[in-house]
Amino acid sequence: MARFALDGDELSGEEEELLRADNICREKLGFPLRSGAVMQPWVIHEPVPEHKIKLRFTIDSALALDGVSLALEDAEKAQITLNGQAVDNTVTGWFGDILSYSRIMALMLAGSVIATVFNTIGGIANTLWLFIPVFIIGHSLNFALNLLGCYVHDLRLQCLEYFGKFYKDGGRAFKPLEVSTKYYDIAEE
Repeated sequence: MARFALDGDELSGEEEELLRADNICREKLGFPLRSGAVMQPWVIHEPVPEHKIKLRFTIDSALALDGVSLALEDAEKAQITLNGQAVDNTVTGWFGDILSYSRIMALMLAGSVIATVFNTIGGIANTLWLFIPVFIIGHSLNFALNLLGCYVHDLRLQCLEYFGKFYKDGGRAFKPLEVSTKYYDIAEE
C-alpha cells in the first residue's frame, strides 16, 4: 500500500494497492489499463511519453532492523529517497538479478528431492518388480518437469532481465502477413 502522485501532483490522501494505483495513473494519462495482457517492451515502437510517479510507502516493523536492502528491477531508472535523503540504488538492481537466478538453483534442489522421493517410494515394496516401474515413470516425469522448468525460467531471465541491461530495440516491427509493396499500390475493384 502506498500514497502516490503523478507528474508533480500532491500525494493522494489515502493509500492504494500498487496495481490499483497503476490503473488510476493509466486512466488519468489515457493509457490502456493492465488487464493481464501487457505488451513486451521490444514490440512497442511509438515514442513513450515520460511521466513521473511518486510513491510513498510506510513500512511498519515490530523488529529493529539494520542494513535493510531493497530488491528492485530496473533500479537504475528509479530515484529512491529514504527520509528525504537519496539512496544508492546500483547494488540493489544486481541483487534482485542474483535472487532471480538463484530461483533456478532452487528448482535444481527441488528436482533432487523429488528424485529421492521416487527412489524411496520404489524401495518401500522391497521388490525389484515394483521398483523398476516406479523408477522409470518417476524419474522420467521428474526429468521432463526439470527440462520444462529450465527452459521457461532461463528464457524469462534472459529475455526480460538480462537483455534489459544492454539491449536497445530498433528496426521495424515484424509483420509477416502485411502487404508491403515498394513500387506498386494494389487496389481492389
